[in-house]
Amino acid sequence: MNVDIALDFGSNSTRIMVFGKDEIFEEPSAAAYDVTGGELIAFGKEAFDMIGRTSDRIKIIYPIEKGVVTDFDAALAMTKYFLRKVTSKKMLSGRAVLNIPEGISDLEIYNLVSLVNFAGIKKVYLINTCKAALIGAGCDILAPRGRFCIDIGAGSTKLGVMSLGSDSSVRRAELCGGALDDLVIKYAKTKYNLLIGRHTARLAKEKLCSAREPSDLLFYKLKGRNIKTGLPFAVEISNFELLSMSENFAAEISLLIQGALNGARPEIVSDIYTNGIVITGGASDMTDLDRYIETRLDIKTVHPENSRLCVIKGCERAFAMLKNDEKLSPLRLASTKMS
Repeated sequence: MNVDIALDFGSNSTRIMVFGKDEIFEEPSAAAYDVTGGELIAFGKEAFDMIGRTSDRIKIIYPIEKGVVTDFDAALAMTKYFLRKVTSKKMLSGRAVLNIPEGISDLEIYNLVSLVNFAGIKKVYLINTCKAALIGAGCDILAPRGRFCIDIGAGSTKLGVMSLGSDSSVRRAELCGGALDDLVIKYAKTKYNLLIGRHTARLAKEKLCSAREPSDLLFYKLKGRNIKTGLPFAVEISNFELLSMSENFAAEISLLIQGALNGARPEIVSDIYTNGIVITGGASDMTDLDRYIETRLDIKTVHPENSRLCVIKGCERAFAMLKNDEKLSPLRLASTKMS
């Protein structure tokens, strides 16, 4: 029996959706590698939970970063593991809709497609991140109106201007949610002599970071190792302590949007002013980021519910569009040959 799926390989998480089912599979895009034995021993959540808790012989790797395969063998083993969990099948056949980040090279796209092919799925359709995100957010991308999306992921930020189902202009920026994690780690180190891991930093960011001055005082306890003593150490930080870095991040995101709109045709920009900006991706969940962008750029800003799932939902809906009318589908069939 054929299984049709949607795939979204993120820097932090991989998401998979089997068409015809409502559930979305989501696990960290992580693999645990035994340096001594030279083998992969765990994937996903199991590997992620090992971070900082294993001996030096276990290395945690992220084989797909910023939408690009960095370790093909590990990425393939991880993908096969995820697909078995989702489908309960050792051998797969069927079709896949694969999210492709804007701005990556033909070779990088080929590697992603090859990854899915080697996992057992031979027919792969491609869709760009912003296009999928807009569809997942409920936008009609086939209408003769300009649309704009910014997807702020953990590894990169993608920006897309489109109309009539086609990309008018696309961009990719290094600014991302992971950059905020790094700033939280640096702050804890310089302010409190506290060494924390990326997972702790990410949780603190999600709890405390706000693009505008908060109305309530919130705290989060950072736990790690004291740099001076080497002993376990914890400190409570507040959302006001992270306000400056959060505001700077929001300002940089706004500048990216402004730069993307500067290159668009006037008629499309006029449509975007009417329809608004759509912001998606995990890092778009920062408190008041949508309101900050709206105020700074004076453009209506829409932040869909469950914005980090817009891309995977858009992949599924795009596949339904393909089945209804192939000529109007926003998907393109991936080539099995490198051009």
